[in-house]
Amino acid sequence: MKTLLLFLLYWNLSEALSPRTVAVIGPTGRLGRQIVQELSTQGISTRCLLRHEIPASTSIKSLEEAQSSAEIAAYLQSLPNVTFVKGDLSDVSSLRRLLEGCDACAWNYEGEQLLRSSGMDYIIIRPGVMKDSVEENTRYGLRDNGEDMKVTSVSYHQIAALAIQSLEYSNCRRATLTAMNDADGGETSYAPLLARVQPDRRVFPVSLLEEHRKAARVGGLTIVTVLVWMAQATVKVVLHLVGSF
Repeated sequence: MKTLLLFLLYWNLSEALSPRTVAVIGPTGRLGRQIVQELSTQGISTRCLLRHEIPASTSIKSLEEAQSSAEIAAYLQSLPNVTFVKGDLSDVSSLRRLLEGCDACAWNYEGEQLLRSSGMDYIIIRPGVMKDSVEENTRYGLRDNGEDMKVTSVSYHQIAALAIQSLEYSNCRRATLTAMNDADGGETSYAPLLARVQPDRRVFPVSLLEEHRKAARVGGLTIVTVLVWMAQATVKVVLHLVGSF
């Protein structure tokens, strides 16, 4: 049985479409590290939340050399425009330090419904099966309004690039995007797909679990979604802090 892990990217777009500073929660994860690298390459100031100090002796020249979260963080910290804030999601003060002065926040976590009800602008991205790489000459598929697509593999790099690129499109505010690859009707870049995006136009169910299962059945996969009350409480704290700036 294959398992599709659902990643959600939350962006606070209330300040600007072209962010000057982006906060990244979970920067050493497979998707988070790709987002940090993309932001650095584009010259966007990036502030990352990290639970532990990076040992002074840690020196990594490439991600391929990294064997631990500390080594991944050390490499990311060496990139231009990237800084780290020590803290934890359970610590409100560290979240405040992370988010203060930021124009956008990238986060892969549960809590779509809380985000929609917050009144804040957002972009939610539901990608396919995340892999390090996919076939060359990939054609991208994208649907708004949280519509289903046949589940396919997508690369971490691909979704990181989509997340950052989507910030440039005002029509993507308050949109839920499904991102897969579409060999038959897809595009060679995300630009024309993003240009056609419209904001969410339907009421999403209070419980997203059944919707996730339904979407997974289209591709013959099973989604495992874990929702715990601590996760939802943390979402509320972050939304409150982001909205207060």
